[in-house]
Amino acid sequence: MKHFLSIVALLFWVIAPTKAQSKAYFLGHSLVNFDMPSMVEGLSAAAGKAYDYDLQVGIGANLGWQWVNPYTAGGDIWDTTLTKGGFTHFILTEAVPVAGQIIWSDTYGYADKFYNYAAQHNPGIKMYIYETWSCTDSGTPIGCEWDDHDELLWRTRLTADLPLWEGIADTLLAIHPGANIFLAPAGQALAMLYDSIAAGNAAGETDILDFFHDNIHLNDKGNYLVACVMFAVIHGESPEGLPNQLYDEWGGPFEAPSPALAGLLQRLAWKTVCQYPRDGVACSSVANFEPQATPFRFYPNPAADFLTVVNDVENSISLQLSDCLGRPIRSFDLKNGQENLPLQGLPSGWYFLKTDRSDLNAQDSKAWKFWKQ
Repeated sequence: MKHFLSIVALLFWVIAPTKAQSKAYFLGHSLVNFDMPSMVEGLSAAAGKAYDYDLQVGIGANLGWQWVNPYTAGGDIWDTTLTKGGFTHFILTEAVPVAGQIIWSDTYGYADKFYNYAAQHNPGIKMYIYETWSCTDSGTPIGCEWDDHDELLWRTRLTADLPLWEGIADTLLAIHPGANIFLAPAGQALAMLYDSIAAGNAAGETDILDFFHDNIHLNDKGNYLVACVMFAVIHGESPEGLPNQLYDEWGGPFEAPSPALAGLLQRLAWKTVCQYPRDGVACSSVANFEPQATPFRFYPNPAADFLTVVNDVENSISLQLSDCLGRPIRSFDLKNGQENLPLQGLPSGWYFLKTDRSDLNAQDSKAWKFWKQ
């Protein structure tokens, strides 16, 4: 795909050939859109990165539809584009609500097909599950269309749904141990922005809805934040100090955040990427915040008869399984290694795994959500 700012990046590459080139392929729906990847290109060019990208956008399409019907999408069709080789990063996402897609649309199977195809033609490629978000009416009387699990408010759901996205990566890693499979935590960056607004520390912004143009799609300001997250995971560097004014592939200006807001969004993106442990970025400097390690991981999500819980650290972890109302079902110590947690006999629904430690107060105790089929 030819892009306005590719010329700038290419010229820089010619002048400074020692810089390695990154080439990304984005595959998804309207939460990928055509603007956000173009913004990533603009940030990359401004940072002097040799970078290019292609993308496929199928409006409302889940991974299964993309695989079976690639020519119904717009952009650079995956089955003829990925075969060209040279891609270093593959960023794809599932349709939302993600829980329903996982349950009914074989998300894990199609994600594996895409990974195998991409890796076959691009050895060593890094694959990222792009974590998106639910509609902003989640948890309200309006609710979200085609969403059977919209009982939680939007901000709460960003935390609650994260294990569903991680479950896609976990399932692929179980099939391909040691593969370069990560998660791009865009939803977590939006959660951090929401919290900054609520705390009154958002460069004058007072409402998260001002970053959306409807109840799910981001406007230019919202896309700028996600683009900063993508820049950080692709290049492994902070976007701080890059321009607030970016341009689309035809050279037209996006609506720019103010310099103060752009600086905040850049900092939040970098903070999110550094604090989140599964995006493949090792931050050498984390300024005024400390990374938070995930104490354990689990898969598949949704689960059927068993949930595999993995502890990668030496110390044992005390965990509690509870139902959606917080009622304890079972407590157990997870030693180093993995354990298959039996779920037979439990009705379908949402369940939680939480750290079960008496020395933690309520605000420090963490819970991770999964769906039992």
